[in-house]
Amino acid sequence: MRYWGITLVGILLLSIYGCAGNGGSLPDRQVSLRPVENLPLDGISVSQSGDQIALSFQQLPERGRFASLVVPDGFTISDVTWSEEESTLHLAVPVATGADFGIVPLSSYSGAEITASLSLVEGAKQTSQPPALRFSKAEDFTISYQDEIHIVAEWTEANIGDYDLNGIVTVADLTPLGRNYGIEYNINATNAPQNPLYWIDGSRDGFIGIYDLTMIGQNYGSSVGGYMLYAEGKQVDDPQGYWPTCQRIDTGRVTMRDGLPPYYRIVLPGHITEDWELAPVDFNYGLGEDSEDNRSAGRTPTVTINLELEGIPLFDQFYAHSDQSDNPFEYLRVIDPADIVDSMQIDERLEIQPIGQVYFNSNGQARLFNVPIGEMLLEVVYAPAVDLATGAAKSASMLSPADYQISALLINLNTPVEGVPTGLDWTINMVENPEGGYFATQTLNTTGSLMVDKTPTRVDYRTGTISRLSGMSGDYNYEAALGDSDGDGVSEARLAQELDLDLYQAIWTLGKKYIGTINSFDETAGELILVDAAEVTTGGETPIAGDLLIYFSELTTFGEIEVGGDYNNSNALDPSSLAVGDDLVLGVYILNNEDLDLPTKYWANVIVRQLPES
Repeated sequence: MRYWGITLVGILLLSIYGCAGNGGSLPDRQVSLRPVENLPLDGISVSQSGDQIALSFQQLPERGRFASLVVPDGFTISDVTWSEEESTLHLAVPVATGADFGIVPLSSYSGAEITASLSLVEGAKQTSQPPALRFSKAEDFTISYQDEIHIVAEWTEANIGDYDLNGIVTVADLTPLGRNYGIEYNINATNAPQNPLYWIDGSRDGFIGIYDLTMIGQNYGSSVGGYMLYAEGKQVDDPQGYWPTCQRIDTGRVTMRDGLPPYYRIVLPGHITEDWELAPVDFNYGLGEDSEDNRSAGRTPTVTINLELEGIPLFDQFYAHSDQSDNPFEYLRVIDPADIVDSMQIDERLEIQPIGQVYFNSNGQARLFNVPIGEMLLEVVYAPAVDLATGAAKSASMLSPADYQISALLINLNTPVEGVPTGLDWTINMVENPEGGYFATQTLNTTGSLMVDKTPTRVDYRTGTISRLSGMSGDYNYEAALGDSDGDGVSEARLAQELDLDLYQAIWTLGKKYIGTINSFDETAGELILVDAAEVTTGGETPIAGDLLIYFSELTTFGEIEVGGDYNNSNALDPSSLAVGDDLVLGVYILNNEDLDLPTKYWANVIVRQLPES
């Protein structure tokens, strides 16, 4: 039934575009062939007997064969019949000069000659139209803050049916359709627009098939030569004086990408609070009669992110063996930290429903929409072409869940201030570990109302641990190495800390000081037990009955002092040197919610070893 549908679509398209005739014999009017998009006419011939015409397509190459049939004025074509039903994709579309024909082979094609038989009849020809909004709406059109008097407008070109991404819908778009025919992909994935298949899936159903062929016919001849922008309903002039606001050929503002549509970025005078609209224009820069309705509205992102992941080769996530630098290598997603459990594998984690919408480009720039106020986990997902634990090179013709890696960041968004951009610069640099594998060091910079701990961190993939550079020594060897078995840059202890804050509904007591002696210390798990523990207050010491379990994470600072020293001004300490019997001074905060009948928990901000008297 699928291949029968291929032929049916070609017939339906002819009906859609009008096929009128008187059914009688017509005068001998000669037809001719001319190229489509300057493609060669090799292997294509035409014969004519009165009003009956036959096109022959010899030995189809992988790309297919294409031709435009030129017919006399006052005539069009009708009753197209193809000789091959099941091994090709083929299309015949009436145009202003006659009809365009295209045919591409599928995997079952055996090399046979293919013919198309048709009739020449009286009827009106078709003329191309400027792009229509329902076929050319820029899904990611956004307006963000540049400075007090300028905005940045960004969007991805859309022209459904333009599968070869040259700006115009023609029969030549059959080629990428045929090469990918029958393939399914995850259209609901966060990075779906970075998948080349997304732009061949004109029907947006996650399957490259017959309906995508239909979209070529429905939007045939539509071209996108640029865009016109409007602010508060008024046309915005190009700063350089060109028409329209941004032309497709403007290499300074338009980025051409292999396998993906052009990406537009333009800086214009204006403010983000204005109502911005975008309308495509054709190759002649015409808007069309319905230009008032053919506009898409701009949105302002909640958060903008610039991400750099450096130091290791990455697999392309859609073509693992590809080395094309413009293809997507990583993508971003936002999830609720409470969704993660320690036992979760990466394939389970990736099935968690993301929060809001993320538009992430292969250049590392992301725009987040509908992100809620509060704590979130921002994740970058990528596939290293090396083993991060050993440094050995990896090979893959297809990626499996085991090939993926996540780097995560806990972020907290406060209520944004109007007119103040909220953004994050996030750099993850992979550095070879002399003992094997890689370190991942992270640096951050924020603007606006985004709250992030900016202290540099380092993941050691060889040991499966993470450390935070507190600044006391400037040396990661003097920081606690917490367990981070999934290598995402957030320790199991740190995640438990955030889950506790959520569970206890943020009811805590800050700034408590405790002393005690180590009974056990587990650096990786982020736990220690004190004996002879006591709370220190201005009134003296209050002993604690029984042992006291203290939790800590990579946010906890470690130090060392002489007897009687100020634990807030301690010297650097290697936490791995702590041992049973050491005396400690701790600064903690206490979680306690009796209404929920939850046990009291102690989380340490500062842990300081008190040196014995000499």
